[in-house]
Amino acid sequence: MSVDVEQYLDAQENKQLLKFITCGSVDDGKSTLIGRMLYESQLILDDQLSELNLKKGEKFTICRFVSWEANHDYGHSGLSTKNKITAVKEFSKYGKVFITSENELPEELKQYQIKLPPEKIHHAISFASLLYGESSTMASEAAVLGTPAIFIDDIGRGYTDEQESNYEIVYNFTESIKIKYNQ
Repeated sequence: MSVDVEQYLDAQENKQLLKFITCGSVDDGKSTLIGRMLYESQLILDDQLSELNLKKGEKFTICRFVSWEANHDYGHSGLSTKNKITAVKEFSKYGKVFITSENELPEELKQYQIKLPPEKIHHAISFASLLYGESSTMASEAAVLGTPAIFIDDIGRGYTDEQESNYEIVYNFTESIKIKYNQ
């Protein structure tokens, strides 16, 4: 059987959809790789902002709160509800705030909750002024997309530590201390 390589490549180039998989262990960078591929291929478009009722250049923060139910979360409790509310109020002074959360939010925070499909969250992150939260994966993805991130975790992750020390784009902080602001 002979294969016309040029014909095959031409057919591949004109496909509307590309399907592929990534394999790896927890925290191997699968989501970060895909986010970077979307960014480099210019598939993160300005019109994605319309789903959040935003205009290009409008400042906003995405807060990501996790459920703390994964195996690698054993012994962690994350931010207290009070600290989440305080952080959201503080970020609101500088622009809109959107929350994506794996758990039910308290009443005070429900007005900030967004429910974007998982395949669209990278679009929002790429335009955000800041990503703040308890997800190392999202903090790292934000960094790859050029969005500064604050990652809250007592022990950190090697890759977010590297993104802080080498690139100053992810900032790692402990989940255990109380947030205090002058009010």
